[in-house]
Amino acid sequence: MNEPCFSAPRRFPALRPVKRMHTLKQALPCLLFATDQELDVNRQDYPLVSLAILKAKPGQAPTLKAALLALIEPTRAEPGNRDYMLFERRDEPGTFYMREAFDNQQALDAHLTTAHFQRFAEQAEQLLAEPLQLIFLDPVSSAVAPCP
Repeated sequence: MNEPCFSAPRRFPALRPVKRMHTLKQALPCLLFATDQELDVNRQDYPLVSLAILKAKPGQAPTLKAALLALIEPTRAEPGNRDYMLFERRDEPGTFYMREAFDNQQALDAHLTTAHFQRFAEQAEQLLAEPLQLIFLDPVSSAVAPCP
């Protein structure tokens, strides 16, 4: 049985781990794919990328937004962090998406133990309408070219 790639701290009951599929074959076993070896080529060259979905309780959107914004700079300064960017849905204010990228699982695990993340974790239950969803992503295309 596969373990989830994300372990929520015990003090953060609002987190709900989402199981990461390590290969497309695991995600869609009914389809034919290349061998596992071909799928995993250069996997270590890519960061661990995830998308966190956070929905505010009614009336808590400004407080949740402020709490999430407070995570940005200290997280970007962490060793192993490659990307940490907050988005809010245009059509659903109060629903936030945090795009995260870390060098590896160890860097993500270290992030979860930082003081700034633990401060957020202590507030999460009173801010979130539902458990945080953390979805892990694997790259399919090359990186986006920078704007000229």
